[in-house]
Amino acid sequence: LHFIRQYMKTMGKEGTAEEEKLMDEVKVFTLASHLLWGLWAIVNASHSQIPFGYW
Repeated sequence: LHFIRQYMKTMGKEGTAEEEKLMDEVKVFTLASHLLWGLWAIVNASHSQIPFGYW
């Protein structure tokens, strides 16, 4: 949250409404990132030749 506040201050868009909007976007893209890496792990668990505990 500190990073977002400083970022918004630098961009000249201070305010809790803008911060909350940006935090909502961060949460959505965080979930998307976790989904992508989860799918990657599932695919690699069955195809990878490297002995790694994907599960």
